[in-house]
Amino acid sequence: MACVTGSWFTLKVNGAHHGFFNGKSGVRQGDLLSPYLFVLSMEILSRQLRTMCQPPNVSYHPKCSRIKLTHLVFADDLMIFTRGDLPSVQQAATILSSFSTWSGLTASLEKTEVYFGGVLPAVRDLILNAVGIKKGSFSFRYLGYLINDSRLTVDMYDELLLKV
Repeated sequence: MACVTGSWFTLKVNGAHHGFFNGKSGVRQGDLLSPYLFVLSMEILSRQLRTMCQPPNVSYHPKCSRIKLTHLVFADDLMIFTRGDLPSVQQAATILSSFSTWSGLTASLEKTEVYFGGVLPAVRDLILNAVGIKKGSFSFRYLGYLINDSRLTVDMYDELLLKV
């Protein structure tokens, strides 16, 4: 039996097959190898993001420096936490660009947003112009939970407690 060297796909419309087209690259959706490849590529990105916080470039977000948190990855979401200054954000953008060139994975700019807390408007505008990403606004829901820029209160935990 010969190795599979390519893939062909067809569209099924109203029960009938219509045409064929050639698969370009990558593994098929649902392939058992997919999660492993994702984890390996995210590990490389994670290592690159951790290097942005090595001396002399220490650029942790002020609330993340104690636990040395630079990013979170969940399924196909990536959150990067950095100090709210232009050099730190440019360094994160450079790492993402380098990773994209290497891996072929790119961020969807339509879905990407930058969130600011305690950053002066002039600096905020510089950052937005430099990275070309739209500004997000608090409050929003992520994975069903409220993300807010203010201190959490007891009533904000009610929804989580009900689920538990």
